[in-house]
Amino acid sequence: MAAGLVESGLKQGGKLAIMSRNCLEFVFAWLGAAKAGVVYVPINIDYVGQILSWQLGRADVTHIVIGAEFLSALTHVQDTLPLLERAFVIGSQSASMLEEKISTTSFDELLHCDAPAPHPRIRHSDPLAISFTSGTTGPSKGVLASHCHVLTFARDWLRAVELPPGGAIYTPLPLFHAIAAWLGVIPALMVGGRIAITDRFSASNYWSDAIRFDVDVVHGIFSMIPMLLK
Repeated sequence: MAAGLVESGLKQGGKLAIMSRNCLEFVFAWLGAAKAGVVYVPINIDYVGQILSWQLGRADVTHIVIGAEFLSALTHVQDTLPLLERAFVIGSQSASMLEEKISTTSFDELLHCDAPAPHPRIRHSDPLAISFTSGTTGPSKGVLASHCHVLTFARDWLRAVELPPGGAIYTPLPLFHAIAAWLGVIPALMVGGRIAITDRFSASNYWSDAIRFDVDVVHGIFSMIPMLLK
């Protein structure tokens, strides 16, 4: 994955947006970017129009991994994104709706790249991600998170919840959110454990999923609690 991103023209410090539902491809793209020293920019899949244009433009995104179902949203803002060069599409697409200046290829090409894996010198202080705020008090702001910030965040969470070595986590939260990614995938890797990720939150399936996946810790946010207590 990292080799494929580098071969596509991304260099260390470059920006890769990821706009996808929860899936393995999201995780592959994010960790591949991290290995290549590329900054990943997770995008809320509900965003369209001005806020989508604002975040992709503000982050200087040149490449994007995107689910096929979100190509229409990208098409409507492509004229506002002069830096965008490449789109890697997850899933099938009948035809590219993007302009010729934006090269559109299948995500699978990144996975099957034969080039040698890159080995850039990455420091703890180097940026890993640009995570945008919700924008409740004005235009959403891109928060630059370093590798050290994310790893420390995950380690603090591990100490707080006392996840055992080899432990398991369940999350129905989106991977574009820090809880599922930085307090889910990363901690699971740190303890040599596993994480069960569903596509979306379902109050009716939440507890049965936790039992079915046999987990030690479950993710949630405050707005979910009243629904889960019914």
